[in-house]
Amino acid sequence: MQLVLPSAQVLGAYEAVLLSLLLIEKRHCARRRPRHGDSRTPDQPADQTAMPEVLFELPVVVADFAIEMVVPHPAPPRSLSSLNAETVVVAVRRGDGGLGDEVLDFAGRLDQLSHFEVLGVLETASAKEVNAAFLRAAGKFHPDRMLAQGLPALVHQAERIVARLGEASATLTDPERRAAYVAARSGHADPSMRAVIDAEMTFHTGETCLKRGDHGGAVAAFSEAVRQNPLEPEYGAYLAWALFCSPQASKQTLARDTLATLEKVIRERPRFALGHLWCGQIWNFLADGGKATKSFRKALEVDGTMMEAERELRLIEMRRRRSS
Repeated sequence: MQLVLPSAQVLGAYEAVLLSLLLIEKRHCARRRPRHGDSRTPDQPADQTAMPEVLFELPVVVADFAIEMVVPHPAPPRSLSSLNAETVVVAVRRGDGGLGDEVLDFAGRLDQLSHFEVLGVLETASAKEVNAAFLRAAGKFHPDRMLAQGLPALVHQAERIVARLGEASATLTDPERRAAYVAARSGHADPSMRAVIDAEMTFHTGETCLKRGDHGGAVAAFSEAVRQNPLEPEYGAYLAWALFCSPQASKQTLARDTLATLEKVIRERPRFALGHLWCGQIWNFLADGGKATKSFRKALEVDGTMMEAERELRLIEMRRRRSS
């Protein structure tokens, strides 16, 4: 272990080292199961695990690491309680070329990669090849694997990777969305295709709003996407779910209508995994465990990486055992 401290701060070194090790241990022991990226139920808050007084520049990995600790001037205070008021940056870097390095490298390049590059397929790849590539990559970078490998601090990065893989797969396995995506990349989209592309961009804005709990923004974006491209059924499904999730919504009133919308989309798009998940969550809200179980199992059948469906099934089983 290598500790690099400003020379003027040597007197506080022992206290700083102790604090850093306590923080690493706390992060290492926090083996909380992650949630599926965009499938939070209406009452679930956004992830709030970050410590308010500690900035982690990179995820902490407790294995084969070197630590660089930077404590800003003035020199560290003489007690741990006063040290908490300072900004402490702990940057941990793996150097073994293993899974940790690969996750961090891939996550850092996600925004620069095309859908084809994310999945590692040629632009001529068939839908079957795209789906196979998605399953391989999702298995490799699955958040549960981070926990199994003793890398709990990389769970958030793994979630980002799997969500991006899912987005790429959903686009490239749908002929219309794939055509729009390819046309946008080439810069040769005709006016009718431009409307499809604009709708897709608006839809992604709605997805981002939904993930961060901005239901008003999500409803507005999904409504606009439906207007721009009314032939894309999933836009309507996302709009219905966003309306149902809104804190101002009367869920008891909207539940049946939302189910009807989702089931209609699922009939047209049977591999719409989130549609199955959302149906299950609404059936849970309506206290119909049998139909909820069926929907969650279907979601897992379509997408074996959907952790939220796994969690819901476990909760149903736990409730069943308690009641019996």
